[in-house]
Formats: sequence, C-alpha cells, structure tokens
Amino acid sequence: MKQKTTILFAIVVLLISSTVVTAQTKMGYIRIDDIVSRLPVIEQIKKDIQSYQTDSLGSTLTNLIADYKYKDSVFNKGDTSRMTTNVKEQYRKELAQLSYQIQNWDALAGNAVQAKQQQLLAPHYTKVYNMLKQVAKENGYTWVFNTDVLLVAPESDDLSLLVAKKMGISLQAPPNTSPPK
Repeated sequence: MKQKTTILFAIVVLLISSTVVTAQTKMGYIRIDDIVSRLPVIEQIKKDIQSYQTDSLGSTLTNLIADYKYKDSVFNKGDTSRMTTNVKEQYRKELAQLSYQIQNWDALAGNAVQAKQQQLLAPHYTKVYNMLKQVAKENGYTWVFNTDVLLVAPESDDLSLLVAKKMGISLQAPPNTSPPK
C-alpha cells in the first residue's frame, strides 16, 4: 500500500510540475538590427564611420606607401655597403611588412572599419537589449529569440514593436517574409 501511495504521489507531482512549467513558458522574438538601425544616433554613427575611413584609414594607406617608397629607395637604391647586417635585416623585415600591409589593405581596412563600427554600435545594442529584457519581463516572456534563428513565428510574439515604442522610435511592421509560391 505504501508503495502505491508513493507512486501515485510521484505521478501527481510530475503532472503538476509539467503543468506549471508549460504555463510559465512564453516565447517571443525580436528584430534587434531593425530597431538599432532606426535609432536617431545611427546617422551620426554613419558619418563617423565615413570620416574614420576617409581621415584615418585613407591617410594611413598614403603613409604606408610613402614609408615603403622611402625605405625601398634607401635600401635598394642607396649605398648599403655602410649598413650593418642587422640594419639591412631590419630594412628587409620592414619592407616585407609594409608590402604585406599595402597588398592586403582592403582586408585590413575592412577589419578596421568593422571594429570601429562595432565599437560605436555596442552601447546602442546594449540599450536595446536592456529595454528588451524590461519588455519581456513586463509581458511575461521567458524566452526571446532574434529573428535570425526563426523560420516560422506568429506575429503576436514579435516584441520588436513593443521595444521600439518603449524607446520612442517608429518601427514598421515586418515585411511579409513568406516563401515564394
């Protein structure tokens, strides 16, 4: 009898706990990039990135080329008989490094721009994320996904509009993303 009571108690506990877990789970999703792209500060960030590309990176390439030409002329066209072996080796290394940087400038500059962009956008993503946590808590959402991981989702669980409204920005409803027929 004691064994039957224990089994019955275990079944009741499992049923109650599964009902509680199911009742507490509410999932939603958000389009974070859409919200960040509509923030008023984004236009200034775009200008800052453009300025960074023009002023900082543009002059860096010019300086690299000028430095390469100077060191190349000193090393290859000058009188190197007075240079010590260590100095010649140092020039070779510097010329190789400069040559690599010039040849791979597009990739290096692209990485630098991407790093600058991430640096400037990080606080704004954090701001949206914090607002999302607040909206999710207020509306009882326990799980929130970015739309990048969803293939199908009900419109009613899109928290993008709620977060955008709370942040005081206008965000249009998502475009129809149904697959072509």
